[in-house]
Amino acid sequence: MALRRWKPFLGAFEHIDAAIASASAACVGPERVIPREEFKRARNRIVEALCGATDDGVAERVCLLLDDAMAESLVTLRVAHVEQNPDLLASGELVAAVGALARGHGSERVRGIVRGLMRGWRAAVEEELATATAAMHALEAASSVVGAGRGNAVKIAEPSPKTTSPITKAARNVPALRPKKTSPPAARRAPTSSCRAEDKTKMEAATRKTIAAKFR
Repeated sequence: MALRRWKPFLGAFEHIDAAIASASAACVGPERVIPREEFKRARNRIVEALCGATDDGVAERVCLLLDDAMAESLVTLRVAHVEQNPDLLASGELVAAVGALARGHGSERVRGIVRGLMRGWRAAVEEELATATAAMHALEAASSVVGAGRGNAVKIAEPSPKTTSPITKAARNVPALRPKKTSPPAARRAPTSSCRAEDKTKMEAATRKTIAAKFR
């Protein structure tokens, strides 16, 4: 009778031990869980005693020891903070094994520990989901802003033909630049009347000298 009551839950020990070992390996510092090899050996001896019990009274007392062993494993699982490793919960095996204890285990103490453990896991998962949702909303908002900015950049880089057409037409009407003409050299100033009279007197004197020289 006692063995039939416990038999459906014996497999939960394996999943709990694996989760504790995985969480402990990822944890450093004072929160690291102490190795539980000695505890597991003692628990195995209790299971063997239950399987070999022929007296119902002895079997019930052994079941109480096994209830204590399960409670200790669940408390250690809670201290290990397996919720910090989402893969352990996402696999579903650990959650299913622990959830079965809450639904059908005969020990009120074990069921109470399991209910508290499940509430903690649910709260941790909901917090992670809220954080992930907020991050996703922030990314979507940032993506929309980046997309709008990119569209404005395209509009600036590629103006419409209506804007460029008047500018092109006006550019065609601008006269071409011609080389600058240089001014001709200033004409020499004509001699004054006094200068012309003086030159004429000198020429007449030279002519008279020439004629006088011929008649000598």
